[in-house]
Amino acid sequence: MPTSETWSAPHRQWHTDLGFDLPADELVAVKIWALLSDLRPGGGGTPQVAGSHRVIARHLNKTSERDFTTIRDQVLRSHPWFRGLTSADGDSDADRTTRLMTEADLDGLPVRVVELAGRAGDVYLTHPWVLHSIAPNASDTPRMMRSRVIWKTGWPDKRTPK
Repeated sequence: MPTSETWSAPHRQWHTDLGFDLPADELVAVKIWALLSDLRPGGGGTPQVAGSHRVIARHLNKTSERDFTTIRDQVLRSHPWFRGLTSADGDSDADRTTRLMTEADLDGLPVRVVELAGRAGDVYLTHPWVLHSIAPNASDTPRMMRSRVIWKTGWPDKRTPK
């Protein structure tokens, strides 16, 4: 629902909706984000870190750890860009948001915050490891959006035993 807050890139609640016990080298699910009404920038569209799934996959190739909270927190502390994403300190909200929405290079992998916005019927498909959060709806209309995970045939029953 609309709020009186100004839209800015959030610094809290960055997460994925699926855990890290999935294979890093096989796409077994996608996350669908469907807009049920027009959604303007600042209208509460889900903010996401484009490219974060690649950062997570690279991190998983360096560790045997698969605990959700541990991996999420390790990734969010792994680079100054992520530490800036999860901190409200420093820049003004506008400067911080502009910086985070401008593509950055994380050791060869591009990332940036994007806000899901568009027209009714638009659909975004994302990797299940794309980090996302919640943001205020600074518009005057309710956000109408639906998300869902779609699994590859045979999953999640074929998960690799731990």
